[in-house]
Amino acid sequence: MYDFSFLNVRQMNQELVQKTMDRRRMLKLFGSAGLAVAGVAAVAGTTRAASGVSAAELAARYHQEDQAALAPGPREDGTNLWKVLVGGMDMETAIEYHGFFPGEITVNAGDSIWFAYDMPMFHTVTFPVAGEMPALMIPDPEITRPAADAPPKLIYNPVLMFGAGGDVVDGTQLVSSSADVFRDPTAPLVFTFSTPGTYDYVCMPHASVMQGRVVVQDAGSALPQDQAELDAVAAEQIAVLHADGLFQIEQYSTPVQTAKHDGSALWEVVVGAGGASQVRVQRFLPGDLTITAGDSVKFINRA
Repeated sequence: MYDFSFLNVRQMNQELVQKTMDRRRMLKLFGSAGLAVAGVAAVAGTTRAASGVSAAELAARYHQEDQAALAPGPREDGTNLWKVLVGGMDMETAIEYHGFFPGEITVNAGDSIWFAYDMPMFHTVTFPVAGEMPALMIPDPEITRPAADAPPKLIYNPVLMFGAGGDVVDGTQLVSSSADVFRDPTAPLVFTFSTPGTYDYVCMPHASVMQGRVVVQDAGSALPQDQAELDAVAAEQIAVLHADGLFQIEQYSTPVQTAKHDGSALWEVVVGAGGASQVRVQRFLPGDLTITAGDSVKFINRA
């Protein structure tokens, strides 16, 4: 948990939108402030809103680009363009899905995959080299000899904000997008797979649960599934996660109280649910709670 009372968020936003701001300075700004991932996303969202683009407009723009920018299927050069969904959220229930859908896809050498975001959710698409996952935070390279009794000063990995490599995945170098909140939402994220092999990938902020795999066959090989079949698999995977989210909403929506010695009651409210899983319920449970004056409420973070 972080106490944000000492942060001058307005000043941070102003520094973020300076076009001439040094990239390393921005990374240090986030790292030294001790911002959690959600905090970085919140600041980024505030900055975008200040520039005249609201969160709702960003989400709509992502959706419009999904519909209009690209058309998965065969291309004139004999290769294929495929589509994989990156995360997602049901706004009505506030159930968020941390995954790639479908989680595994088989393509041919030369094919490309469009990693499509339904809305910006602070995810990356990261292909490590030899399974070596880039760290989310790294020691500040400007501090070469920290004090012996002091912990190292950390900054966010530049990959998180600026990406790495190009747009071709062949296993020889780290290839990664920046987090979606730092990307141009009108620019589709497309990677081309030039070399046969198996390529595991992750989302850097959610690497423990958000993982995928691309199997690349020789060019011209028979493909096990077409895009429609892959879309059906993706829909099934999301449906399973959604059902889990609904179960957790039901589980935590019943008010829980404990009698205290002074005659008052201690109530429990869950701040999100899901824990270390692919499902996050981003709401208070129960959403409405009526108590008596003198009672207490304990907020428990289960997200």
